[in-house]
This record gives sequence, structure tokens and C-alpha cells, in this order.
Amino acid sequence: MQVSEGWRAVASEDGQRVTLRGKEGGAAVEYGRLVVWDANGSPVKAALLVEDERVIIEVDDASATYPLTIDPTFALQQHLTAADGAANDNFGVSVAISGDTVVVGAYLDDVAFTNQGSAYIFVPCRYDLSPASLNFPVGGGNSSFTVNCGSNCAWTAAALPSWISITSANSGTGNGTITFTVAANPGLPRTSSISVSGSSFDVTQSGSCALTLSPTGLPGGIIGTAYNQTLTASGGVAPYNFQLNNSTTLPPGLSLSTGGVISGTPTVGSAGNYTFIVAAVDTNGCVGSRTHTLNIATCAVTSLSPTSQSAPGAGGSFTFTVTAAGCAWTTLSHASWLTVTSNASGTGNLVVGYSVGANPGPARTGVITVNNQTFTV
Repeated sequence: MQVSEGWRAVASEDGQRVTLRGKEGGAAVEYGRLVVWDANGSPVKAALLVEDERVIIEVDDASATYPLTIDPTFALQQHLTAADGAANDNFGVSVAISGDTVVVGAYLDDVAFTNQGSAYIFVPCRYDLSPASLNFPVGGGNSSFTVNCGSNCAWTAAALPSWISITSANSGTGNGTITFTVAANPGLPRTSSISVSGSSFDVTQSGSCALTLSPTGLPGGIIGTAYNQTLTASGGVAPYNFQLNNSTTLPPGLSLSTGGVISGTPTVGSAGNYTFIVAAVDTNGCVGSRTHTLNIATCAVTSLSPTSQSAPGAGGSFTFTVTAAGCAWTTLSHASWLTVTSNASGTGNLVVGYSVGANPGPARTGVITVNNQTFTV
């Protein structure tokens, strides 16, 4: 931008402001608050320089996507002409500034007549977004916000994350409305923004960390016999990483892989119940856990009959038979609503009684283990 004769331009040290001074040396016009963004709405580093009576905007566009927008930009607010204009009136022979409003005279402007002259009123383009932010639930949703600016100010919405989609036009001139969709969130709470020509509309969404670990109960292990049980997780984004939590430990001889497999051989002298917590972490960092109690016994139970029971919602009392051929065994309930009511432990063949509590909610599954065998309700 060339500086007219009789004026002198001075740039600030930080390159963010240029002051135009007249012959007397006093400040007359100040151009500042420089902001530049690219086609994606990403900020671009820029500075104002003065060389040979020219004001230069220096932009570091190495990683920018064109076109670029430079602000403060001034948009034409009004074009003024004299109601009784005539040739050679030379209306509009000076420049006037009031706050952020600039009036520029164009005394040689040919409107209806030669050199009739006119004046142009310019105001800076500012983009106010209303509202400036919104919060969304885990399931996402649709919404909108308005862009408020001068009638000749152009704007573009950009810099969107993959989970926000604009469903209206993403650019316009003057006031407008932008509608958008936020996708369901499978992971941790997240925050991003929609950039509109340098102004940001912030979007915050709640997270969904409801991982479920299965099975609900683990079959017992037998000392000296190889043990192998696979744990699974659901409700998140695979793959899942499994680990022991809160300084809990597995029975001696067993270990947990990151893939969720408990394996090994229980060692001699390790008989008893072991309580530990297994946690799973999905790709998005969501964490779920389950507390397990694993019984290690000295001998194996041959079978249970039946091996499962479907109970009505009202609950009730039921039985199953343990076949153990002289082996000492212990029952272990893995659900608060399953209670062993008779023969909680024994040796050889016995009938075990248990009760099922009433169910106030959706269908559920629980287990009772007897040494290495599992009974499912």
C-alpha cells in the first residue's frame, strides 16, 4: 500500500500496528490489530512493515491454505453523493476518522457527472457469533448459531474436527446462520471449535465411558492344572488393553495379558479365594473395570446338573447337583442377587440350594462357581 505524499508511515516494533502521520508529525490514522487466517480458518503469522513509503503486510504462508483473509479489513458501509451533484463539484476532498469508522473522499469520482465527487464510508469487518458456544450430550445432535457482521463483510466457516459437520452453507456475506451436526461420542469428553473468519464458536461434548467387562464370574482353578480364561470388553472402541488395578494380585502362578487372558498353573499351597480388580482401557482412553473373586481348589468337581437356570422376574428358590467323587468343594456366588442357601461347601455328591432375588430392571446374568465348574442363572 503506497503512502500518499505529505504523509509518513511508522510501524510498531511488534509489526502489529502502523501509524500514518501528517506534515505536522501528529498521529492521524492508526491501522492495527492485524489478524490473518487461511481457507481452513487457521491463524497465519503476519506483520506490518514500512519500506520506501509503502505499508507492506508480510505473511508467513508456508503451511497456509489459500485464499487468505486479512483483518482488520474494512467493508464499504455507505456510498455518499450530493443530492444536487453537478460536474466538477469535487465533492469529498478529505479523509475523516471517528473511532473505527473511516470516511474517504473521492473528489474526482464520476458519479452522474464528470468530477462530481463522492465519499465512501468504511467500517471494519468484525464477526460476532451468537451464541458463542454450546454443550452437547454423548449422543450428539443438531444446532445452529448466527454470524453478525457488516452487510459487505464476507466470512467462511472452517477448521472443523471430523465429528462436527456443517449442514448449511459454510460461507456468506453479511449476517447469516450456520447449522451443524455433532456426532455421537464413543469416548472421552471432547472440545473443539468452528472458526468463522477469525472468530471461534466452541463446541463441548460429554464423554461416553461405559465399558462392560465379561464374564461376570470366573471359574475356579485347580492346583497343578493349567488355567486359561479370556476376558472381554464392550461399549468402547477396540482394541482394549487389560491390566490389574489398585495393587490387586492374581493367585500365585497366574498372570494377565494385555489382551485379557488369565493363564498359568496355580501353585501348590495356593488354595483359597483371591479377589482382584481387572481394568480395560479402549482406544479413546475410556476405562471400565470389574472385581473378580477366583477360587483356587485342590481338586476338580466332575460336573453340575443342570448347568444353568432361567428364573422369572420375581425370583425364587432352586437347586443343582454337584458331582465330585470325593473331592472337597466350595460354592462362590458372583452376583449380589444370587444367594447359596444350603450346602455352600461339601465333599462328594450333594445338592446345592440357592435363591434368586427379584429383578427390578432389565434381564441380567449371574454365576455361581463350584471349584472349576460354573452354574449360570
